[in-house]
Amino acid sequence: MDDATAAYLCARYWEEDELLRDLREDLERRGPTIQVSAETGRLLATVIAATGATRVLEVGTLFGYSGVWLARALPAHGHLDTLELSDVHADAAEEWFARAGVGDRVTVHRGAALDTLERLQGPYDVVFIDAAKT
Repeated sequence: MDDATAAYLCARYWEEDELLRDLREDLERRGPTIQVSAETGRLLATVIAATGATRVLEVGTLFGYSGVWLARALPAHGHLDTLELSDVHADAAEEWFARAGVGDRVTVHRGAALDTLERLQGPYDVVFIDAAKT
């Protein structure tokens, strides 16, 4: 990879910018603080970019920290479906997706993941499961 490409990817995908820091701090204030790390966010963005994924499914939204990483890495025509049980968390996530400028590429599905999964139409290019697995 040449230096210009590396610089572009770092700036576009791999930096925890002010919005992501603010989101993480919001989680720390309102809890629970179980979101992925910035390093994991970078890895998720890299997977999306490297695979050319356009349809991504995330199980477990919380406040949308990992979802912002995923949605930002998608191409303009890409879409993220994210599943969240808690209405409080889903409301917060929708707010953060809008603030991140990716709200038009993200659908937050509310309710039990197993019920929601039965209604979704695949296939998905990438699936990220970040929820209770019981």
